[in-house]
Amino acid sequence: MGEIALILHMMEYGDRMAGKWS
Repeated sequence: MGEIALILHMMEYGDRMAGKWS
């Protein structure tokens, strides 16, 4: 698993969390 894949995963996770809290 490369850094880019990890970053994209974190971005997607953060986006879901943001939608949860808003």
